[in-house]
Amino acid sequence: MLKKKSKYKNIKTVVDGIKFDSKAEATYYGILNILKRTGKVKDFEMQVVYTLTAGIKYILDFKVEYSDGRIDYIDIKGMKTQVFRIKQKLMKHDHDIDITCLKRIGRSNSFRKV
Repeated sequence: MLKKKSKYKNIKTVVDGIKFDSKAEATYYGILNILKRTGKVKDFEMQVVYTLTAGIKYILDFKVEYSDGRIDYIDIKGMKTQVFRIKQKLMKHDHDIDITCLKRIGRSNSFRKV
């Protein structure tokens, strides 16, 4: 039986017994764990579910609370799709949340805003 290829060529990955939709998400999880151990990140949540206008469900990859009290809402993407752009605007409208969209740079542990 052949495995179905992902539309966006992401490779599902398991780290610490947690299934991630991509290697990039798993890498970012690892970075957050290091930042948490060093005290820069107070805590983080993964796969946070929000309900948007008309009952649309949006699942945020990471909600990160820093030690200084700042909160970032992070989504890991290879590219911004049209559906993501709409949900991003709805998150701002419905919950006053700005989502930061990050893309992994090559195979490194670095990310940049998309």
